[in-house]
Amino acid sequence: MNKKSFVLIGFLLFANAFSLAAITLQTENITQEERQKWLEKKRWEETQILKTYQLKHIKPEVLIDATRFYIIDATVYKNTVTVKIRNKNVLAFEELLKKIDVEQKDVIFKIYLIEAHRKEIKAFVPIQDPELKEALQELGELWKFKSYNVDGPSFITVKESSGPEVFRLLSRYNMNMEITNVQIQDEDDGKRTISVEIMKLWGTRNFVESKFLETYNKKLKENGLLVAGISGFSSDRAIILVISAEVKEKTEKEVFQSHLLWVR
Repeated sequence: MNKKSFVLIGFLLFANAFSLAAITLQTENITQEERQKWLEKKRWEETQILKTYQLKHIKPEVLIDATRFYIIDATVYKNTVTVKIRNKNVLAFEELLKKIDVEQKDVIFKIYLIEAHRKEIKAFVPIQDPELKEALQELGELWKFKSYNVDGPSFITVKESSGPEVFRLLSRYNMNMEITNVQIQDEDDGKRTISVEIMKLWGTRNFVESKFLETYNKKLKENGLLVAGISGFSSDRAIILVISAEVKEKTEKEVFQSHLLWVR
């Protein structure tokens, strides 16, 4: 080992000894009373307690999922949640609870199921709705569809942040739809965007239940139309799912009745 290595090792040993001496001095300067208070504070922070909360607007499962970082365990009875939580996490948990346990809005979905064919079928009534016609035009050019048979529309109402919820559609195809986690987002231009985490479409085909469509993370402008997905029936025809959505605003009477419900 050369002279430079000895010098470097000696310097590191000296620096380490100096750091230990500083820590020891700092510890000695803490009085017994201060040390006891610090230990008691730490014990209090780590102590596990049970707290019960009654939810007004959201499902217990939504709260548990959103606050799993803070809680140790939770039990549910109807709209009441009892959580096991450390004292140090109670404040943050309750702040988050205030933000998410707010009144959830209703979103009304208008759902079209459209049977699309690559052949001209004169028996099909031409699409009259200009928005729907425009929404299908680009899709038709891509998939070479020449005629459409519009089934519906069906109207379903979904609560914001809820799900999964299953609905029977008014359709000749005997279809069901599942919708999970609808969210409303305010945009800078004053308009609203509605997002859907999961949409599933299934029904009975040849006496066997079949899944026709499963799509994720779709967004659409409020009152706009969205081609949400396409499912092939056969080589020359398909089912197209087209949706629009609108946020249902409560009337003054509904707001008053909701307030009375919770006051009671």
